[in-house]
Amino acid sequence: GRGQEPDAGERVAHAAGGQRVERAPDGALVLAGAHADHAAAAAVRLRPGGLGAFTPNSADLKQNEFTSSSVVLRFALSTFLFIFCTGVQVLFKVIIGHKYIEHPLEQFVDLLTLTNTSIVLLQDKYSGYYMHGRSLMAHADTNMIELNAQMHKEQEMQVAARGLISKSAERPMAENQCFEIYITPKLREKYESKLLNHIERSKMQAMNAQTISVIQTMKKPELAKLDTVKAQQDIADTFRRFINNVEANASTHVRIKGLWERLFSVPPDMMMIDNEIFVHDFQNGFGKFILYGIEFDLLIFNILVFAAIDMATTNWAVAAFLTYAIESAMRFCRAQMGENNISEKTLVDSRFLI
Repeated sequence: GRGQEPDAGERVAHAAGGQRVERAPDGALVLAGAHADHAAAAAVRLRPGGLGAFTPNSADLKQNEFTSSSVVLRFALSTFLFIFCTGVQVLFKVIIGHKYIEHPLEQFVDLLTLTNTSIVLLQDKYSGYYMHGRSLMAHADTNMIELNAQMHKEQEMQVAARGLISKSAERPMAENQCFEIYITPKLREKYESKLLNHIERSKMQAMNAQTISVIQTMKKPELAKLDTVKAQQDIADTFRRFINNVEANASTHVRIKGLWERLFSVPPDMMMIDNEIFVHDFQNGFGKFILYGIEFDLLIFNILVFAAIDMATTNWAVAAFLTYAIESAMRFCRAQMGENNISEKTLVDSRFLI
């Protein structure tokens, strides 16, 4: 009969094809195939309990210092942290801040209406933005009682809409105060010849009279001369007639962006059009002119600066501090130069800018 099976540690001889085959403990064949059976046997003999009692501990570890690091992984990790923190801030502002606390761009347009001021921003030679700030009150300088009464009338829709096309049957168009504008070459030439050339000439004369340096470019501009102020009044009257003409002929001058224009920002061909074009801007696109509208560019700038400093120092604390310092210095210079530019182009003394 069939005998009892041998233990795992026993070796039993069998005849197979005329050769003698021995059965060894489990795993011994694998060690023999890897030519590591002698090393394993020596390791087992180190402890009296056999293989089952062989357990590694901290004495088997050796301390080795890693002298190399992956630049790619450091850059990827820092970029992820920048994008994550920026995404959280943007979501908080868009979902909560702009809806329930305040929207800076909309507040700026409301301020223009209260002060009875309209603004034309020319981003390119023939295109830009227009913010319609014509006040519905008889006087911009009024007391709080009249101002509060006017606000109540506006809330109850007892007065005309604030927008440029206030007679439009559609309420969003009647209330809209922001437009993309495309002017004709004739109007641009008039603006340059009457005002812009005077401003540039005065600026060059002031720069030639003193040493040009970075500090001088950030210095507050001088008061405008009388001929420049007269030129500003003349061009202001020209733009005022231009706006009144657009308001009176809204059907031919004002339009809404189509799907193709919204997706690819395709401007109209002004060489084939004889009149100015106003396009409704419901997204406050003029924010692209200011620091508020270039968050993505600033994010890329901070990521690259941080990565460059981190590669040079391999210290995130130093890289974060220097990145913050560089951004603060850039924002300060940008604020000073921006105020100077507004003061020069609008002929408003910088002391009146807030």
